[in-house]
Amino acid sequence: MVQPTKKLSTKKKDTSADTTYKACSISESYLANFYQLVWKYSGYKRAFDPKNLDLVLKRSLPSIAEIWRSYNCDRESLSGFNFNTPKYSFSYLVGFHLPNVARFKAVFDRMIPRINPEEFLKYDTVNIWDIGCGSGACSSSFIDSFLDLLNSYHYKGSTLKFKVHLVDRASHFLTIAQDLISSYLDSYSSDNSNGYSYNIEYSISTYRSSIESFTPRSDFISSKDNELNVYIAGYVYNEISQKQKGSAQFEKLVKKMAGSGSSLLFLLDPANQTPSKNLASFKNRIVNYGFYTLYPCSFESRCCPLVDKKDWCFTEAYFKKDRLTQL
Repeated sequence: MVQPTKKLSTKKKDTSADTTYKACSISESYLANFYQLVWKYSGYKRAFDPKNLDLVLKRSLPSIAEIWRSYNCDRESLSGFNFNTPKYSFSYLVGFHLPNVARFKAVFDRMIPRINPEEFLKYDTVNIWDIGCGSGACSSSFIDSFLDLLNSYHYKGSTLKFKVHLVDRASHFLTIAQDLISSYLDSYSSDNSNGYSYNIEYSISTYRSSIESFTPRSDFISSKDNELNVYIAGYVYNEISQKQKGSAQFEKLVKKMAGSGSSLLFLLDPANQTPSKNLASFKNRIVNYGFYTLYPCSFESRCCPLVDKKDWCFTEAYFKKDRLTQL
């Protein structure tokens, strides 16, 4: 679910891009960096070899299965997992990170036909706030997709700056996400085969906090013409929507986002019926703050799932399996 403010110009509403679901693929440069990171946190001392990824998977499989059962059978039990431990944070990285990267990329790619991509060429600074960042799947996927988009339109700026802000209550996740994004941007900058001619600068700030207690800083919003604000909440709202304090605080954050300059708000949640209806209700409220929907549905009136109890809104995505996912 993607919702920008109207300060970002759009094309005429067009859903034709959604009729053919091409399998999205994660870039080779991203995968290479990710595999190195997984091996680093695996604890193995030998030199990295992609052929040894099966060792990592076998070691993590029992914990991955535990988390998977909770996600699909009893999401309430997720609170019982201590993701602030190497065991579960690493298992999440191995088992769930890349599918989430692909899901975000699918949303980003399908959003583009509904917005004027050349709008992005005027920004030299991108402020990213990843609320409940986990392993950094969504924010790193945005950076990867955004750079690909700029290069396809021959970005002419001399320097592109990323100001990345990661928020999560698990310090292990913050460490992994920061390490992933910094190593990716470092490797991207040093890879001359990418064909770009601009410099990449970045800063990464981390905040160990739950959403309920998170207090945004003064730089949470920017109204500068040269800066794009990107707010991401990946698989967060379904976990806080039933908690009054958490959902109220999150809605306050969204109100602040609406007061910024050119902005994009990405909300991704599971496509189960109940989370979908909760997100539909939330969407109905936040459009009153100045946002409107780009994807998957650009209908700005009352959401259909709230009219027909048997209906709910979702989108499908297919991605080419990488080596680790194939295992």
